[in-house]
Amino acid sequence: LKFVRPRFSFELVAGIFKNGLPAFLYNIASRVSAIAMNSALIRMGGEAAVASYGVLMYIMDTINMLIYGMCDALQPAIGYNWGAKNIKRVMSIEKCCMTASATVSLIGMGAMLFFNKALVSAFVSPDDVEIFNMATHAMVLFSFVGLTRWIVASIQLFFTAIEKPKNSSLIAVVSTCVMPLIILTALWRLGLDGIWLNGPVNLFVVAVMSVIMFVTFLKKISKNSENVA
Repeated sequence: LKFVRPRFSFELVAGIFKNGLPAFLYNIASRVSAIAMNSALIRMGGEAAVASYGVLMYIMDTINMLIYGMCDALQPAIGYNWGAKNIKRVMSIEKCCMTASATVSLIGMGAMLFFNKALVSAFVSPDDVEIFNMATHAMVLFSFVGLTRWIVASIQLFFTAIEKPKNSSLIAVVSTCVMPLIILTALWRLGLDGIWLNGPVNLFVVAVMSVIMFVTFLKKISKNSENVA
């Protein structure tokens, strides 16, 4: 290894933009859905509902950072072995990624289900009965995102690692904007419970979509390998 003068080309810059597109779209789409979600919260439950939703986001963001951190850390290894056409090694690393992210996701779900009051009390005083009870109830419903959060994250970042930005971008946009808005409309009659359930229902649908994309991609790889052989 040695230091060399960097050489930029259109293909290199285009590749950087292409691979950064999923993360960019994820951030933009999530802000759009957040605006719609906050508007619905204010209309249905006022400031207490917004505060309760904020508690959910603080806790879920902590879990998400752990999941995405692990999956992001394995992207270079996946990308390197993908470039070396070591598909067996790629799938072995991806299994490790899925196992680790599933473990964190399910532990987070268990904590939200069985220690919800302790978690809420870190952000809201039990003396504020309305918000405390609302946030505790919301956390029980919202906790089921843990069942599928790891599937969406690991598959999305897998596609990013092997330079399949279209697949990764599709998962990012659907999971953060398209599906949340559709589900928000579909569950409107449930009131606040519909909003608390938005995350679990959304991620379940997107997880099914992601698995179908992943399995289809693996079948395509397998077919191509057989043709080469």
